[in-house]
Amino acid sequence: MENASKALLIAGAILIAILLIALGMLVYTAGKAQVEKSGAQLDSDQMQAFNSRFTYYEGRKSGSEVISLINDIQINAVSPNSENPNLKFNGTPGTSTITLNMYKKSIRINDYYELKCVFDEGYIDDIELYDTNGRQLFVNNTGLYHN
Repeated sequence: MENASKALLIAGAILIAILLIALGMLVYTAGKAQVEKSGAQLDSDQMQAFNSRFTYYEGRKSGSEVISLINDIQINAVSPNSENPNLKFNGTPGTSTITLNMYKKSIRINDYYELKCVFDEGYIDDIELYDTNGRQLFVNNTGLYHN
């Protein structure tokens, strides 16, 4: 009889240990889901903050505003804290100083241009330049041109 009571105590201790482990796993899983949800919200807020710096320029803008945009893209390209250092202007990377400077020299500050943001995975990836007739503009050594 003494052995049977010891066996029941051991079995009870094992059941309590299993319940404690299950409870621990439940708490861990719930905590992990909350942390992942908080991380996703932080990423979303960072994305919105980054995009808001450049979506301001979308639409009909003067040449001086387009030049300001190009300057912002160049600054973004060398910033160590940038969320998207690969942001492009009309297909040209922000680190391509020669081409971007050609754009700045070719844009007339009193003319108006259309700017359109292109998104990739939620972030602005490229900002395209169009004339007021909807034709995309490009630059070469002689100035702006369209296809």
